[in-house]
Amino acid sequence: SSRSTHRRQQQEQEEREREREQEQQATPPQSTRYRSSRRAQAAMVTEVMEVQLPRTDSGTDVFDFFCYAPGVFAHLRNKTFGVTEDEFMESMQGDVESMKEHFSEGRSGSFFFFTDDRRYIVKTLSAVEHQVLMDMLPSYFRFFTRLQDARNSLLTRFFGCYSISMYNHTQNFVVMENCLWVGDPNITMHERYDLKGSWIDRHSDNPDPSKGVLKDLDLNQVIRIAPQSSARMLEQTLRDVAFLCSQNIMDYSLLLGIHRCVEARGTRRIHCSGLAQ
Repeated sequence: SSRSTHRRQQQEQEEREREREQEQQATPPQSTRYRSSRRAQAAMVTEVMEVQLPRTDSGTDVFDFFCYAPGVFAHLRNKTFGVTEDEFMESMQGDVESMKEHFSEGRSGSFFFFTDDRRYIVKTLSAVEHQVLMDMLPSYFRFFTRLQDARNSLLTRFFGCYSISMYNHTQNFVVMENCLWVGDPNITMHERYDLKGSWIDRHSDNPDPSKGVLKDLDLNQVIRIAPQSSARMLEQTLRDVAFLCSQNIMDYSLLLGIHRCVEARGTRRIHCSGLAQ
């Protein structure tokens, strides 16, 4: 009896060992899965989709349109930022004449314009800026996809990176969300501030706050934020800044928008803010 019991226990032990071996073969170690995930992300980042666009005034010449890391940006748009492809395309296919009215040149020499609904900004990039964005993209993707709620981050939200080649010239550009967009076209920002936390050359020459962006020394008012909101904002800002530091980015500022809810009483409400390079 003792001999049969021993043999049965030995058979059960062998069966458990076989089950463990099968599990290990079916499920690779965590480090292997992590390396596979990193390799998959690297492949997605380097993916480039090319589309040839025919010219309207010629039946032979074409423009080459390039979409960089389409899978990565599609995941960010749909899964992380909660925007469907139909919603994104609807904004991008707005009134061209209205977009021309919002076309301007930035201080860096880049050109940008707002979409018709003012939700997105299309901004040109130099070759160096384009490379910096693509090099940063894997870390940027991991940062946002690991957040519990990506809407809390004050970092710029990139929705796509593209380039177009025509007339022997290639122009890179990026689509990013307007961080002062609140979803209601009737809500406008009465005051906008570009804050760097510095007092050196941080005064705007524009005396009218409704017609330009003000700076640190122009902010001559007390801003009150509820304690819980203030704590959450500070915590997320520290995370955002830590990410920028990890990417060796030091030239950034906090864009602050103020919407006056009841102008007659002088009441002001901070409606939206964001960190921008």
